[in-house]
Amino acid sequence: MFRRLIVPTSRRPRLPVAAFSRTRPTYSTEEGRPSKEQINATAIQHQLSGHAETAFRTMARFGKAAVIASVLAGLTIFGSFEFAHQYVEHRSLRPEPDEGIKRFEWDVSDELYHGDPMVGGTDPGLGRGGRQAVRSAWMSQHWGVESPELGLSSIGSAVDAPILYAVAYLERALTLTENPDVHPLTRAELHNRAGSLLERLGNSRTADARAHFEQAWQGFSGEGLRAARVGLKLGDVSARMGRNGEALYWWKKSIQLCEGPTSSVGPLLEPEEVPTSPWAQRIIASALVSISAFYAQHGKLADAQKFEESSLSLLRSIPTPESISTASPPQALHALFLLQRSSLLSVHLAEVLHAQKQPVLASIQYLSLAASSSERVARALSDLPVQQGPGQLHETPIPQGEDQISPVYSASKTLSPVASRLYRDAKRTAAEAWNLLGILYEKHEGRSSKTALLCYERAIQWAGKKGEGDEGVSIANEAATEADWNVFYANFQRAKEASSQKNK
Repeated sequence: MFRRLIVPTSRRPRLPVAAFSRTRPTYSTEEGRPSKEQINATAIQHQLSGHAETAFRTMARFGKAAVIASVLAGLTIFGSFEFAHQYVEHRSLRPEPDEGIKRFEWDVSDELYHGDPMVGGTDPGLGRGGRQAVRSAWMSQHWGVESPELGLSSIGSAVDAPILYAVAYLERALTLTENPDVHPLTRAELHNRAGSLLERLGNSRTADARAHFEQAWQGFSGEGLRAARVGLKLGDVSARMGRNGEALYWWKKSIQLCEGPTSSVGPLLEPEEVPTSPWAQRIIASALVSISAFYAQHGKLADAQKFEESSLSLLRSIPTPESISTASPPQALHALFLLQRSSLLSVHLAEVLHAQKQPVLASIQYLSLAASSSERVARALSDLPVQQGPGQLHETPIPQGEDQISPVYSASKTLSPVASRLYRDAKRTAAEAWNLLGILYEKHEGRSSKTALLCYERAIQWAGKKGEGDEGVSIANEAATEADWNVFYANFQRAKEASSQKNK
C-alpha cells in the first residue's frame, strides 16, 4: 500500500568532512576505544585550561579591586587635604565677629595673613597655589604639619621645625604677591608674619627676621599702627644685633606713629601723651620695656631710672576697669597686658636702683609690686582668685599649667594665643621677681633669713619644676629656662641649709 521512496544516491545530502570528524571521533585501537595515555592527556589538558581560566579571572578581579582601592584612597587623601585647607580658610582665618574684640583692636594686632583684616582668610589674588601655601604655613605653625616637598635639608631641632616650615611656605607665597590682583598690604603682612616667626628662633635667625621686617615696613609705607608694630620689632632685632643707633631710631618711629603725626617724644624717648587707641597703648607699653632694658644693659643707669619712673607713671595713667572679674574678656585682657608690662618695668627699676647702691628697701618695694602684679595677671587668666589679703602673698594658689587658662580666653581664636603668651610671661616674671627678692632679703636680714627662704621657694614654684629630693615644692608648669631654674633652686637650697643650721 505504501510506496517506498527511494532517493537517488546522487541527491542524498552529504555532511561536511569537518562536521563528520567532530561528531565521529576516531580511535587508534582496533576495538574503537581510547588508550589510557590519551585519556590522561585529555584530562590534563582540561585541568590546565581550567586553572588558567581561574587564574585569569582572579587576576582580573584583583586588578579591578586594586583600581577601586587606589581611586578611593586618592579621593580620601584629596578630600582630607581639601577639608583641612577649607577648615583653615573658613574657620581658623575667618574675620573676627565679636564687636568687643574689635573695639579693643585684638583682631588686627596679632596674626594676619591678608592685607584686609576685615575680610579674613587668604588673599584670592595669590591664586590657588599661593593660598594653599599660606594655609600650609598656618598649619605648620599651629599643627606641626611638615612637608618634604619644600626640600629643607637642615631643619634643626624638632621645636624649630614647625616654624621653619611655616616660614618656607610663607616665602613661597611671597613669590606670588607680584600679581596685580593681590591686596596692596598682603605682601607686607606676609613679610611681618615671616619675620615674627623667625624672631622666635633667637639670634641665629635675627638677620633674616630683620630683612622681612624691613620689607614689611616698606609695604606699609611707614604709616599707621601696622607700621608702628613693625618699627617696634625692627628696634628689638636691631638692639639684639648690636645696632644701637638703629634700635633707638626704630623705637622712636614706633612711638611717634602711635601718638600721631604731630607728636614728639622726650630726649630719652619718653612718650608725651597716652594714645586713645588700645592697640597703640599696647605697642607703646612694649616699646617702653624694650627701651628700659636697653638703657640698663648699656650702663646708662641714671637714664634708665628716669625713663622707668616716667614710664610707670604713664602706664598708670591709662584708665583701667574697676574690676578685672567683671570686665569683658577683651577689656580685661587689655588691662592685664598693660599690668604685665608695668611689672617688667618695676623689675628693671629695682635692678637699676640696686646697681646704683640705693637703699635695699626701695628695690624690695618695686620687686614686691612686680611679683604681686605678675601673680595677679596669671591668676586672672586662669580663673583663680585675683586679690589676696595683707600678708597672704605667699599662701595664694599657683596655676597648675596652661590648661587652666579661663575658657573665656581659650575659646576665642583671637584672644587665646595672646592669653597663652601673657600667661607664660607673667609666670616667668613672677619667678624672677621672687628670686631677686630672696637675694635682697638675704643681704638685708642675713643668710638665714626666713623671708628669703620663702621668696626662693615661691620662685621655684612659679618657675614650674620640682627639685630632686625636695618634697616641699609644688609644680606649676615650665615657665623658666633650665638655666634660670637651676639658679632659683640653688638659691633655695642655700637658704634652706642656712635656716636649718640656725635652728639647730
